[in-house]
Amino acid sequence: MLKALLLVLTAATLTPGGALAAETAPAERAASTSFTAMTWNIHFAQGPDDDAVNLDAVKNVIAKHSPTIVGLQEIHRDHGADWPDDHPRHPDEIKWMKRELPELGYKYFYNTKPGQMGKLLASKRELHNPETDTLPRDKCGKTGSIVKAGIEVGGTRIHVINTHTQAPKPTPQKCQDEKDVPADYWERLRDREVKYILRSEMLDYLNRPIVLMGDFNLRPDDPMKSVIANRGLIDTWTMVKNSVAGVTTSVPKGEKCRPEEGEKKVKRIDYVFASPAIVTDGGKVACKTRASDHKPVIMRMHVKGGIEISGSVRAGAKGEAGWAHLIVYGKSSSRLIVCDNRGGDWRVKARGYVPYQGDNFIKGSDGGSYRGMCQKYEPIEDANFRHMALKTCLKNKHTGERKDCRKHGMLERIYLGQEKRAGHVQYRVGVDNGVTVRACDDKVDGWTVRTEAIDGVGDVVTWATSTDGEQCETRRGHWSWKRNTLTTRTCLVKDGEEKGCKRKPMAYVQR
Repeated sequence: MLKALLLVLTAATLTPGGALAAETAPAERAASTSFTAMTWNIHFAQGPDDDAVNLDAVKNVIAKHSPTIVGLQEIHRDHGADWPDDHPRHPDEIKWMKRELPELGYKYFYNTKPGQMGKLLASKRELHNPETDTLPRDKCGKTGSIVKAGIEVGGTRIHVINTHTQAPKPTPQKCQDEKDVPADYWERLRDREVKYILRSEMLDYLNRPIVLMGDFNLRPDDPMKSVIANRGLIDTWTMVKNSVAGVTTSVPKGEKCRPEEGEKKVKRIDYVFASPAIVTDGGKVACKTRASDHKPVIMRMHVKGGIEISGSVRAGAKGEAGWAHLIVYGKSSSRLIVCDNRGGDWRVKARGYVPYQGDNFIKGSDGGSYRGMCQKYEPIEDANFRHMALKTCLKNKHTGERKDCRKHGMLERIYLGQEKRAGHVQYRVGVDNGVTVRACDDKVDGWTVRTEAIDGVGDVVTWATSTDGEQCETRRGHWSWKRNTLTTRTCLVKDGEEKGCKRKPMAYVQR
């Protein structure tokens, strides 16, 4: 019988005298890697009860919850010389925030450019490499946008993205005849915007710490939730709360923030998504505030590094019924997350297993309804496997029938250079023995990234070389498990010279 073995390397920190240094206490470690993110569509600081602009009310909510980083949407910015900054109806709200929020500890800001719908990142920690980007243009010639930057938490760089995607049913546009617009045009535009963000930010690289937040105009059971999940991004709310709880749009004054009757009326459309390198500790919706027609979402999280392998698989014939995430942090630390996006009689079942053998090391199912939280599972025994696969099926809760099974192999990532910022390599060993490698250069310095997948007899299965500071290259080959091992060799290359080479096992099979 074949048995897959994991090569485990354990690092110990030595003091100058040679003794083992004391490990950081769990509480201290949690504090050093913890952070809080808030997303809020402030509707230009106008509440649902009247049209008055009340920026102080917005400031008071931020002060009360004091998140590490705030992502605001629908915030007015400079209107030009013909519109003074202190105009009572629509002042320059971004300038106001930059003036008022520093007293709350927010010293770092980045916002969209003139002509783009206002978005702002306000952070208590320094913003690294801040940028803006535009989303696909609509029929009126308008474009959405994103603002993004990195923050350091516990020595780890987290990539934070703030956005606002198209509403499926916007107010009539003056630039066109509404009769010429297909009924589903605006919904399809929103889907294009979401896919553009996922593609442009390379969010399929699951091991990178990423937070994607904003007003997505997606209800909890929207098919696009599965697309986002398939890129490895987890809806942090469902890690700690019921999926349909936490209504984020306005409710009549005096009523509680709770879902209306009927699943289609659920009004949770604002999200904080995170990659598996980030673990959710808690969250809330600031229900009582009426400073906007949206409610702010505040999520408490911490960074968990050391991801060995991670991957996601959607469920159902069209991939819209739900999804599963599998994250392996090391020899005995892994997690399976299973979520339902439809409910009904069919439940999402998932399992992590070893290819060639079919042995399960972790398995689980959703909670039976998308209205509940995603379910989280730990392995029954140590996940001592380098080569893994993840599979989902739908199972009828009455008859036990299974259908629409999906599967793929798992992913890994290697970083290169000083501070691991010169380049990176992504590779995957598929359940069909296909080997995919992707080499990317993250720094323009004349050095490119080259990686090779080498089997047990020394043959190169496939290879890829990046372009200096520009495009990644992806190549695919085929590996025979009969050749025992599969290893990657990755180097920085310049004019035939190599440096910073790393070797890492991808799979090891012993008969």
